[in-house]
Amino acid sequence: MTKRATLQILPCTVSQLLSASEISTDGFVIGNCEVTQVSILGVIRGFAPFVTNVQYSVDDRTGPAMDGQRSLLASNVRCIQDPNEITSHMLEVVQAHMQLCGKEVDVNMNTTTASKSGSVQSYGKHLGGQSEGMLPYGLSTIQTQVSN
Repeated sequence: MTKRATLQILPCTVSQLLSASEISTDGFVIGNCEVTQVSILGVIRGFAPFVTNVQYSVDDRTGPAMDGQRSLLASNVRCIQDPNEITSHMLEVVQAHMQLCGKEVDVNMNTTTASKSGSVQSYGKHLGGQSEGMLPYGLSTIQTQVSN
């Protein structure tokens, strides 16, 4: 049985999508949560235009290219403007994965078990309360000061 989380857009890799269980035509189970919207970042290795759509083969170097094995409805396909977008996306994937698995990391990368207090944890926030020492979007006080 999966928990239904209120995930807006989950950053993930092609490998995660290929290993996810498909629960319906518009949803997957990644970890223990149902996901309906994802963001992926990869190289378009090929495409096939059809009358009603265009199918892309996407490779993000985390596994085999997503070549007709899974279907996603793309709402935004664009070229990256800065190579740092790749690093940023991969960091967001790691953070989201750790939050979904119930782990939090402090500024020294020490892993602690997240307290869920009986509620489903969603990416970027806790439903039912903030973890102590963590601010919105999973940032610590020091990380928030650095980003400002």
